[in-house]
Amino acid sequence: YGVDAAVQMYLDSKGYSNVIVYCSGETPRNNFVTGAKVCSCAEAAKGLTGSAFHYVKDIQMAQDCDTALMIWDGKSKGTAENIRRIKELKKPYRIITED
Repeated sequence: YGVDAAVQMYLDSKGYSNVIVYCSGETPRNNFVTGAKVCSCAEAAKGLTGSAFHYVKDIQMAQDCDTALMIWDGKSKGTAENIRRIKELKKPYRIITED
């Protein structure tokens, strides 16, 4: 479940309620935030597989956000693509690394 689940559990433990969980399918793999809204990108992801399937939600999150926060191990191709996308959109961002 990784970082996504850990961040959601943290937000829930602190009582955050204004949270949106994005997913490429009908429902998210992880939703640990009580009362979180779900943004399903299933229609746009229909027929896609692999990274293209997951990028649909990533693109939507990038478009919707005011500021991006990415937790990156320096290896994830998906996070690297998100960093590129956010920079292209000229949105403010913060990257947290293992360093």
